[in-house]
Amino acid sequence: MFFGLSPGEIKQYFYRYESENTLFGEQEVIKKIMKPIEAIADVYISRLRSIWNYVTDRPLILDNSKGVPLFHLVFASNNVNAVKIAGDIINTV
Repeated sequence: MFFGLSPGEIKQYFYRYESENTLFGEQEVIKKIMKPIEAIADVYISRLRSIWNYVTDRPLILDNSKGVPLFHLVFASNNVNAVKIAGDIINTV
């Protein structure tokens, strides 16, 4: 389980099934999505929205020294003013 999702639900978010013509006929191929880091943030935000009334629209992405994303900072609350403040902080960084 990942974010409370079943393995089948995870596959729907991060993999695409496509048909390709090969020497042996048409075959179904499983491919990873192009931007998995953004997809992880989208899944996380959608799951938080199922619990909290207010969630920041986009995460603050915290990178390592090589520019590789390590964390997504997302704020969730039942207080609309708190989320506005957190959103302002995220948007200014």
